[in-house]
Amino acid sequence: MTTRYNIYYLSAKRCQKFLILILFINLSNYLQGQEFHYWNNQVGAQSSILGGAVTASGNDNTAVYYNPGTLGFKESTSLSFSSDTYYLSWINIENGSGQNRDLRSSEFNIYPQIISFNQKIPNLPISVTLAVINRKSSLIKTNDRNEMKIDILNDHPGDELYIGSIDYYSRLRENWIGLGYGRKLGRYFGIGISSFVSIWSIEYRYSQNADVYSQSSGTNFTNLAASSSIIEYLDLRNVGLMFLAGFSYQREKYKLGVNITLPRLNVGILSNSSLRRSVSHYIPEVDTNSIKISNWNENLVSVYKTPFSIDIGLESDLSPSTILYLKASWFSKVNTYAMIRKESDETEHDFNNIYMANEQVVNFALAIKSRINENIHLLSSIRTDFNYFNREILPITNSNYFYGITYWDIYHVTGGVLWDFEKFNLNAGAGYSFGRDGSMPQVINLTDPTVENQLFGIPQNSSTAKYNQISVYLGFTYYFKQK
Repeated sequence: MTTRYNIYYLSAKRCQKFLILILFINLSNYLQGQEFHYWNNQVGAQSSILGGAVTASGNDNTAVYYNPGTLGFKESTSLSFSSDTYYLSWINIENGSGQNRDLRSSEFNIYPQIISFNQKIPNLPISVTLAVINRKSSLIKTNDRNEMKIDILNDHPGDELYIGSIDYYSRLRENWIGLGYGRKLGRYFGIGISSFVSIWSIEYRYSQNADVYSQSSGTNFTNLAASSSIIEYLDLRNVGLMFLAGFSYQREKYKLGVNITLPRLNVGILSNSSLRRSVSHYIPEVDTNSIKISNWNENLVSVYKTPFSIDIGLESDLSPSTILYLKASWFSKVNTYAMIRKESDETEHDFNNIYMANEQVVNFALAIKSRINENIHLLSSIRTDFNYFNREILPITNSNYFYGITYWDIYHVTGGVLWDFEKFNLNAGAGYSFGRDGSMPQVINLTDPTVENQLFGIPQNSSTAKYNQISVYLGFTYYFKQK
């Protein structure tokens, strides 16, 4: 049987302007991205160029996300708009669909990261920030088709015509809409909280098909002798609540910050989803392998869990013109859970559900900001982005109950410029991201089909994945009062 079949069958006014901008972000398109990474997308142009290592200071309105404890230190009311203006990614999984057959995916697009409005409360050390954040976006689509002559059926003499194919589409999106509050306590301390409504969705389409034709007369292959197919359609829509708490300690030459993000709370009544799976095998020479199973469920309640996480940030002046940023983030383990809420007792892994598990991850970021003159700063950063899919609990070779093919770690390098003026600032920069994995099993094997494996080959550990991404960041922040 194919790996996936084993899995699923056998395991069975300012406000008006701001609202207009909110509408714009909701009209944004998708981009190429990753499925199992926490740090693939950062928030805000300046914060992205600094690798997200801004937990200690909260350079701009993105503090509502990175550390609401720094909001109390904001001295002016401001409107901020940031976007990844250009975003180009490409994935190549060598031998991903069989020996010398590669799976490729590439995408180019534009999308806004954050639109935010920060209101400084007059005469009080308090700021309130309203924000719309494009927290995650991922689109991966790839396909392959292999046609060859091979002797696969024992009860048909000579070679048969084999046609095998795979079609993979995975689109993930998550937007946050919420509010942050920060207050300064004394001269050096600040605390704050943020709450967001998280709107998360997955559109997943997967199909693998194999047809074997025998000769009817001469060299014509017209008789369908055997066939096999697996089709999966998954549409998950989920609404949840996110809560963040931040603490900040700021002195002239160094700053410390801690940001805590609580696990996501699902709002089941607003989470409408559907799941369709169909498995069909027609192989006459092996009667026990001729089978058809189909399941289509709609109006399901989905579940999406996120880890408890702690961010610790440090900012220090290396010189009068250079600032060093450091950040470490710990993400807790998320135990195996069913992504469709169960209404009755079922087996741990069944045909009518889909499962996920996150392993514990620690990511790091380092950034430098250097002042060139009164108005211009140079920014640069490096950061890790380790894959969180738990392969020990859900081995992708025989128990991958969740969509996805991006199991590699990613590393990000960024650089850019900040123009800082009295009433506004501008940010522009670029980033390069890359990932490699030389120990991946094949997504599918279309080159070595066997009857015993339902007309597909057994996936081999011979795939090498290469991921590359180029980003261009642009950002603008306007201050309604002098900073």
